[in-house]
Amino acid sequence: MSTSDEALVARAREGDRAALSTLYRQSVDPVFRYFYARVANRQQAEDLTADAFTRMVEGLAGFDERKGIFQNWLFGLVRHVLTDHWRRYYKVTEVPLDDFFDLEEGNEPLAEPPPGGRVTEIMTGLPDKYRQVLELRILQGRSVAETAEAMEITENYVKVLQHRALQRAAEIAEGANQHG
Repeated sequence: MSTSDEALVARAREGDRAALSTLYRQSVDPVFRYFYARVANRQQAEDLTADAFTRMVEGLAGFDERKGIFQNWLFGLVRHVLTDHWRRYYKVTEVPLDDFFDLEEGNEPLAEPPPGGRVTEIMTGLPDKYRQVLELRILQGRSVAETAEAMEITENYVKVLQHRALQRAAEIAEGANQHG
């Protein structure tokens, strides 16, 4: 954690609204972009961003600067907010099979899968490590060193993963173009 972040966190814990505001301003754009890239809906991304910063304020007292960088801790919260969102979004309710299919009309499904953006489609098709390295490097704008620390891998492995992830993302995008 940088000295300035460390000082801001300490002041924010003591109730300094200006320090809290600075932490927010430094992080709001990357947090919003992270959510928007995954939900492809501006209103949902804004709501998730607000939820993430509410959790940040509530959990700031529990942040231990000896264990890592503030931004890494914040994006851990952000990932939890997104996970909770998808759990709510995809909450499955049991529907009798007869209600889902119109058995009189040749077994055509009545429901459509939820729409997703192109980036979401590509990112969803990537293995977890590839998705994580692209999220950290491209969407959050982290350096190779920061990404290595966040993923607990070497800097060289970050570069290898990023290269492979971009290749795989291009393959997925090309496949989608051929099928769509």
